[in-house]
Amino acid sequence: MRFCSSLVDRIVTAPPPDQHEGLERSSLPRRAAYRGEPYSLWAIEADPAELRAVFPIESASVLFAPDISFYRERKLRLLNAVHTATAPLALLAGVRTVRDASAHPRLGPFMKRLLFEEIIPATDLPADDARAFADQVLERFANPWLDHEWRIIATNQEEKFRIRVVPLIVRRAAPGLALARQHT
Repeated sequence: MRFCSSLVDRIVTAPPPDQHEGLERSSLPRRAAYRGEPYSLWAIEADPAELRAVFPIESASVLFAPDISFYRERKLRLLNAVHTATAPLALLAGVRTVRDASAHPRLGPFMKRLLFEEIIPATDLPADDARAFADQVLERFANPWLDHEWRIIATNQEEKFRIRVVPLIVRRAAPGLALARQHT
């Protein structure tokens, strides 16, 4: 038996709290209320030829690679670190969802600045790939169909901050990321 490391990158959200009561009375299965974004990536670490022989799945969103550290680092820093750094500030500002923060006159530009001016320069990711993914992340954050709530993202905030954000601050001065730390 063999176990492969893998990574899933797809935002799936539960319905907002004000809709829970209606769902309890509905005949639909509870899972029908969850919403997933169109973007998805499932990266599986193994020899691609060997894995395809025993797991013959073909999908644009499934990737077999001998090393998935690039995909892990990209998601951890360019998606998760922005979430973690923005969550306390969004909550303090009374902004409920990531989508709302994307459209907010201060938080939207703040997230973009974090990505392009603080996070990308503090990583070893190829700059062009990182900028392209960061643009995708901002589009994903603005998805009008997802209610990705900051209160959920802020769960276990200190641990997430230590793993996702602190390594960036250690590598490079990052005033926006440090601001978020003051409110964690």
